[in-house]
Amino acid sequence: PRSFSSLRNDIKKNYDLQRQKDTTSYLFQKSKELFVEAFFNDRQWSHDPKQCVSSGQMADKPEQPKRIEVLRKGAINAGCSLKAPTEFGIVPISEILSPRYLRCLQTVFTRWQESVNTTEVSLYPPVITEDGYPQSAIGQASFHQADTSWPIGKITWSCAYWSVQSSINLAQNMLDGSQRGSAVFRPPGNHDFGEAAGGFIFLNNSAIAVQYLSKRGARLAILDIDVHHGNGTQEID
Repeated sequence: PRSFSSLRNDIKKNYDLQRQKDTTSYLFQKSKELFVEAFFNDRQWSHDPKQCVSSGQMADKPEQPKRIEVLRKGAINAGCSLKAPTEFGIVPISEILSPRYLRCLQTVFTRWQESVNTTEVSLYPPVITEDGYPQSAIGQASFHQADTSWPIGKITWSCAYWSVQSSINLAQNMLDGSQRGSAVFRPPGNHDFGEAAGGFIFLNNSAIAVQYLSKRGARLAILDIDVHHGNGTQEID
């Protein structure tokens, strides 16, 4: 027959083993609850015009692809899992931004190349004409600038478009039941006014995501922690 001491040790061992399993199961469940998907598209690396106009002079552009490297690394270090966004199309974007502004963003680089011998679009200060919307690429580039920090390269539209798709994917993820999430993107978005852009920004990601959510019944507040005032988001709101 087994001794009482041996039986007690076996019971304690089984208890400790079960408690360890319960703890492991609990931690696994909590890790699933805390799991955060961060939507990120590789196209965002490619937007890289080299210069802008600052105080009337050509200057090196401060908004660089390395910002994505820093944000991406921060998301990974925080435990996020990067996920490529799916495409929701132009409709959510066009619900916030004007059609002529979107057409300009999509075509102005190519049209500029046809009329001006330069590789980037950011030379003219804002000019609002009184006799109607300008037809030329130069005129429209001027019309749609809130400031002269608006350099557009060959694939700027594609990068900005997929930046917004990351935001919309995050919004849909929230609607699908996720309690937390993130979108890692550039160009950033809070200085786009809906028909005029500045601050190295072209599409207002947060406003587009908020519109997408609010149309589907969500109640939201926007907390902008940028060191600069989110004037574009405020204007759209």
